[in-house]
Amino acid sequence: MSFDSIRIISKNEILPEYDLGLDLGLQSVLCPPELPVGFRSRLMDIVMQQSIQDVQAQKRAFELEYAQGQERLRRGYLRMQQSTLTFIVIAAFALGAVAHIALPWLQEAVGIDMSASVAMLALAIGLLVNRGDWLDHVKQRVWTAA
Repeated sequence: MSFDSIRIISKNEILPEYDLGLDLGLQSVLCPPELPVGFRSRLMDIVMQQSIQDVQAQKRAFELEYAQGQERLRRGYLRMQQSTLTFIVIAAFALGAVAHIALPWLQEAVGIDMSASVAMLALAIGLLVNRGDWLDHVKQRVWTAA
């Protein structure tokens, strides 16, 4: 006999006569087992304890997932910092190589002493590269001052 063939019968359900007769015959022959003293209270305690344990397990799982997400973000941020630093170092060496080749050629072509102009050129390039940071800094001061 499989559990699929068992039906739960409510008191309000209308049964055909053969089902009703069978149920009445079984009720007269079989009596429900006696429950131990305090069965319902122990059952409710176990159910409550299990639900508390489920909540605690879910909380631990969520905390673990949050910590893993934070670790992924931290690793991504470090990777971004490293790639940015790598780009800056490569760009600095490339610009240094270009300046090493181009400045003597410009000095011959234009005829100006480039010793002072190189410092001004480096300052202008640095300001152009960092203009976004300066603008963000100014905007932040304006918004926080208001």
